[in-house]
Amino acid sequence: MTGPEGRVYAVDLQPEMLEKLSENINQPKLSNRIITHNCSQHSLDLAQNIKADFILACYMVHETPDQFSFLKQVKEHLNETGAFLVIEPYFHVSKKVFSQIEEPALRTGFRVLNRPQYKGGRSLLLGNTK
Repeated sequence: MTGPEGRVYAVDLQPEMLEKLSENINQPKLSNRIITHNCSQHSLDLAQNIKADFILACYMVHETPDQFSFLKQVKEHLNETGAFLVIEPYFHVSKKVFSQIEEPALRTGFRVLNRPQYKGGRSLLLGNTK
């Protein structure tokens, strides 16, 4: 999907998850495109010049200690025309809790682009307000 020049940044707090991903990347053309990055609990710790066309947060926003700060950092790394997809599982995140994710996202300047159907949980596609 990224094309030959595109890059995927796999960011995770748990080094074990990044190690599992690295073990599963067994194609040279993929290993050159997927960059693993171990973040801290309170910061993505990505270089400011890294901008993404698409960011996926799957089953994890509800676990962040400061959702507003996390969402603000995501927005800083999203291209002006990029999209950010949040997916949360039904078994951990109620409708009320999911709305508590949407509210700080809107405060950071995201706008709702769509609410895609996801059979295992709730999802929200966000974009920049520009």
